[in-house]
Amino acid sequence: MVPLLVLGGMFGRYRVLIDEQGLAARAFGRDVLRVPLAEVAEADSVEVDPFWEFGGWGLRVDVAGRVGLVTRKGPSVRIRRADDTEVVVTVDDAATAAGLLNPLADRARPADDRPDS
Repeated sequence: MVPLLVLGGMFGRYRVLIDEQGLAARAFGRDVLRVPLAEVAEADSVEVDPFWEFGGWGLRVDVAGRVGLVTRKGPSVRIRRADDTEVVVTVDDAATAAGLLNPLADRARPADDRPDS
């Protein structure tokens, strides 16, 4: 029972950091999920239902290969990677998270790879 409680705690509470390195979700001081800026093609805000979309809560992979760190139903930041895979992370203010990731990822791209060049 104790290992299940520890694992539940790891995925029930985590901290999402967005900086010049990309997005990192941490639990107990360790990275649970990391998406480097170089891999971010686009980020946006979506509503997620962990049970229906991922079959449950925690760090999950759906049938289409989409990775989710989902702990509740509600707002999430969705990251489309350059290879067209997706990562979904539940956060309180998903619009702000996406708004931070997009310009950081744009600045991190070489000038010839930017959409407006």
